[in-house]
Amino acid sequence: MRYKLIILPAFLVLLQLGSSFAQSELIDSLNTNLTFANDTEKIDILIKLSSLTQNISYQQSINYVTEAKKIAIKLGYQKGIADAINRMGVIYTIDEKYKEAKDCFFEAMKIRQIINDLNGLASSYHNLGLAYFHLSNFDESLNYFNKFLNVSMKLGDNQKIAVGYHNLADFHFRLAHFDQAVDLNKKALEYYKNYSNIKGEIQILWQLGDTYFAMDKISPALETLQKGIDLGIRSGGRENELAIIEQTIGKIYSKIGNYDKAMYHLQNALNYSKKENNDKDIRDIYLLMAQYSDKNKKYQEAYEYHEQYTLLKDSIYSDMNSKRIENHRVRYDTRLKENELKSLYKNMEIELLKVEKRTTFRNYLIGFIIIMLIGISAGYFNLKINKKNQLVIINTNKRLKHTYSKITKSELEHRQLNITKNNFLTVISHDLITPFNSLLGFTELLSEEAETNDREIIRNYSGIIYKSSKELFNLLENMLQWSRALRDKIYYQPELFSIAKTIDNIINILMIQADRKNINITTDIESTLFPYADETLVITIIKNLLDNAIRHTPANGIIEINAKQKNEYIYISVSDEGEKIAREEIAELPESTHVTFDKESVTKTGAELALTVVREFVEKNNGKIFAENKQGKGNIFTFTLPTKKK
Repeated sequence: MRYKLIILPAFLVLLQLGSSFAQSELIDSLNTNLTFANDTEKIDILIKLSSLTQNISYQQSINYVTEAKKIAIKLGYQKGIADAINRMGVIYTIDEKYKEAKDCFFEAMKIRQIINDLNGLASSYHNLGLAYFHLSNFDESLNYFNKFLNVSMKLGDNQKIAVGYHNLADFHFRLAHFDQAVDLNKKALEYYKNYSNIKGEIQILWQLGDTYFAMDKISPALETLQKGIDLGIRSGGRENELAIIEQTIGKIYSKIGNYDKAMYHLQNALNYSKKENNDKDIRDIYLLMAQYSDKNKKYQEAYEYHEQYTLLKDSIYSDMNSKRIENHRVRYDTRLKENELKSLYKNMEIELLKVEKRTTFRNYLIGFIIIMLIGISAGYFNLKINKKNQLVIINTNKRLKHTYSKITKSELEHRQLNITKNNFLTVISHDLITPFNSLLGFTELLSEEAETNDREIIRNYSGIIYKSSKELFNLLENMLQWSRALRDKIYYQPELFSIAKTIDNIINILMIQADRKNINITTDIESTLFPYADETLVITIIKNLLDNAIRHTPANGIIEINAKQKNEYIYISVSDEGEKIAREEIAELPESTHVTFDKESVTKTGAELALTVVREFVEKNNGKIFAENKQGKGNIFTFTLPTKKK
């Protein structure tokens, strides 16, 4: 058994190395062919090299497609120009620059329409549909997906037709048009079967099962997903598809309360994802396993799975930051080189113009007599010197004004930094002292009572120490988030997502904390609410508000979470039964019973830092937060999120 544990990882590493070597050999082979190819062949080879190197070297991938475009323009080869521009759009899509990608795909489409390149047009329509979907322009996205399907039918290409129906099914599923999604998925499935595309069949079976699941049709969903698993196992080597199907089956069994079966299928999904080294899927599976173990009252397993999820999430976040930094550096170097080239070309043009002027002037002077030549030359050079002196004075004044502006701006930034630093120190000194005093005091008492061996006293003190440590950890975590917000280090990545699923996941995580006080958490949330915001920041907002509500609500209390849409905003509220918020800690809105949080007032009075983090993250997502006192006892915290891009 020990030898198997050693051989299997080694075999997987060798497979990965073999794949890398094969790709490297293909790149070397194409570079060799590039030397002997004609200009038209070079364009196709350079575009292939750009595709192969896009995940290895961002800059090299851009260089290849730029060279291909340059050759195609020189030859006047319209198809080559369109293919190169389309490839550049794909690179922008990978870099999530969807507006630039859309512009490239549109330009390539225009060229392909002129030369009547139907295969190329199909590719352009498909890419434009995806780009407009990412830009939340759903009308244009649907328009181009339909154009792609029509061209594919005109070509009689069953593979493209299947992809066309697949795209439309996914489009309607994301907009919750489930009946249309089912019909389109069935059409796509038939074309994939005719084309013998096993991977396409598996993907459609998963999407069809997921659609049934969204429609609460449990039996058809499980039956369809099981067909996908059977097909994947028979075909072999379909770990990615099998992992996502097993994960969906796990979610279905969890919804119907069969947590043992849910964990069994999630374990299968985890094994498949580990074979593919898919860290993001592994992270998501660990989170689901933690939630389902918690629901099944297996708290130790829930803790261990959540710990694995946290470690993997931090690792992925670090890798994403490193990749972003590298991409920014490459883009900066690219712009710098382009600016240098432009400057060089401009200087060459200026020098050529100067040479032409001197030659003309010299030929003109030869036609005059020596006395006229001396007079004209003296006047010309005198005028030139005066203009030069005036330009020197003007440029010097401009540089002085620019320097003064930079100094003034630097001084203002320095003052603002000092104000922010002082505010931050005020919060630290006020909010850290209470948990630290509690932690130190009861630790000292615990050490003194340890000699008496009174287990009840030790148990009580240990519980208080644990509670103080947890409060201190939450406080430090919120301070870190606030510090990052003040330094503008929060990455804002908005998208459409289900607020109902997000709130349900957060409740599952904090349910243990609520159960200790026998607090009942109720929700009234419509399943069709999809805000346009950064889901990571929204999770932090709701988590802080719910944690605050649990801490301040007395035992056997009730916490209510509601969400509803009004006009272009979604209103999300958390209602507790704690003590009413003091008016001195909040700034009251004119002529309203509602209150809104003010950065200065919160800092000066030392109110909880969690509410400051909440306010920062709500404003980051183009929303507003306000609170009101309930009749009798308790508070209601409400914040808004937009449903469209602002």
